[in-house]
This record gives sequence, structure tokens and C-alpha cells, in this order.
Amino acid sequence: MASAPAPAAAADPATAAADPASALAWMGELLRAEAGGEVRGAEWTSSFQIHRRLAEVYRRGRVLLAGDAAHIHSPLGGQGMNTGIGDAENLAWKLAAVATGHAGEPLLDTYEAERRPVAAEVLGTTSGATRVMYADNTAARLLRDHVVVPLMNRPRVQRWITEGSSQLLVSYRGGPLAPAGWPRTPAWRRSGPRPGDRVPDLVCRRVDGSTTRLHAELGRRWAVLGPAGAGKAAGSAAAAGETAGSGAAAGEAAGSGSAAGDMVRAVLGTAVTELRWDGPDTLLVRPDGHLAWRGADPAGMARWLAAAFEDRAPMAGARAGMLDW
Repeated sequence: MASAPAPAAAADPATAAADPASALAWMGELLRAEAGGEVRGAEWTSSFQIHRRLAEVYRRGRVLLAGDAAHIHSPLGGQGMNTGIGDAENLAWKLAAVATGHAGEPLLDTYEAERRPVAAEVLGTTSGATRVMYADNTAARLLRDHVVVPLMNRPRVQRWITEGSSQLLVSYRGGPLAPAGWPRTPAWRRSGPRPGDRVPDLVCRRVDGSTTRLHAELGRRWAVLGPAGAGKAAGSAAAAGETAGSGAAAGEAAGSGSAAGDMVRAVLGTAVTELRWDGPDTLLVRPDGHLAWRGADPAGMARWLAAAFEDRAPMAGARAGMLDW
């Protein structure tokens, strides 16, 4: 059984530890008043205090912070797990790329630049929500009970809260890997993700024509999504190979890469999957599901790859093949 906020005496962890009987008595009084129940004993009592901390830096040399080591905050809203998982997703592919020599160490500095603002926002929203929900004066409680709570019961507000707490709308627009002022084509000025945005779980087709979903193809891999028309030739070649009864020829045709895919593999190695989608542009999607680049000009993708993966050399002390990339 838990209750918040605790009375002043029980709110001090030292007091609660030294005199658990007082905390137990208070909980018993509360249970009798609220539900007519009775507390006869307890195996364990504790007082929890909310801490609010954010690391100034996420990286010092070979030491990187993530999850609760980088940020702690009020548990209200259940944001801790999602924020920590987001840190891990963001850092994992960057660390793997650097450790295996596909990128230079400056790529690791983009981890803090992309993830620390997300944590700072979570600290702000959870702290604000905690102050509202655990209001300690009459005016604030009236505001909570008669304005905030009724608003939170509205479907539109609930959708907004769900989208925010899920962190599926987190974007790295304006960050070092998706700088502001990125060139826009008329096709995606109207709709669709921009560099830095999380790409939805699009229905895609593999180069052999089979249907799949984008997120099922990521994992440790990058994805190059080409316009659907670009896959017709490869699909026809694969079908022709199967008709001729040559499995080897069919597999070779189905696995043949596009110019965009070959460009990405030249920088990132073999951990790249090629897909087709119904949009007009080529998309380069990071392993964490965020859009790296979008457009129709191969030269633009080449410039993005050069800027993101400059100074390609293994980290000091890294072993070849230490990560399955």
C-alpha cells in the first residue's frame, strides 16, 4: 500500500527508517478514513522521495551515461523506462559504428546532442505534473480538481498525453544529424517525416516483392527505402530467374542492390536492407527508426553520409569484429 504525499514526519527517510511504527500508524488511520479497513502489521516500510537530476554531459572519453545514470525524475507518467530505452536505441548504433571503424568518434557526441534535450523536457513535464497532482494549498487543489482533471478526461487531451508519454513523436530535427534548413522537395513539404523524425512502421516490399514492415527490418540494420517503381526491374528479374528454374540466379537478382543502397553499404558495411515504399523519395532510416535523409538527389545522400561518418577510424582499443555490425 502506498500513499502520497506523506505527512511531514514520515516524509523524512531517516525518520521513517528510525520509527516505522509512526508511518504504519498513519497509513492505518488513512485506510480507516478512506475505506474502513485496518492495518494490523507490515513486513516492510519505506519513505520515497522524488529526486530531479540531469547530467551535465553524457560522454567523457570512453565513458557514456544512459538511462537513470543520466537522468532521474518524478515517476509520474511512467517516463523513465521510455526515456532510458530511447537513450539505448540512439547510442547503440552510434557506438557500434565507431567501434567497428565505420564512423569517427565525433559521431558519439551527437548522442548527447540528441538525447539530453529529450531528458530535459521529461524532467520539466514530470516535475510540473507532480506539482499539480500533489498540490499543497487550497487554490492549487481547486485548480487540479475542477480544471486539470476534467480536461484530462477529454479524449483529445488523453490522445495528446498518450502520444507524449509514449515518446513515439520524439524528433531530432535541428540536431547535428538533422540540421535546420534541410533542403525540402515539394513532395515532402506537404506530408511525411522530415530528417530527425521517427519514421512510422510503413508497409514496404523487399526487393523480391514480398511484403514486410519497416520496423521489422531494422534491428541492427539501416534501411534504404526506394520509390516502388524502382523495384519493378529487380522483381521482374527475380521472377524470370525463378521461371527458368535457377534459384541461384533468382536469389542474385532479388538481392542486387540499388545505387543508393550500394552508396550506403560503401560507408556502413553490409548491415543495410533495401526496401520499396509507395512514396516519391528515397528514405535513409537509422537503426533507431529515425529518418537520416530524404530526397531524390543521390549527391545529397552522399553529402549526408560524408558529414555524419567523417574521420572513419576504429576507437582506440577496439577489436575488429567485436560487435556484430
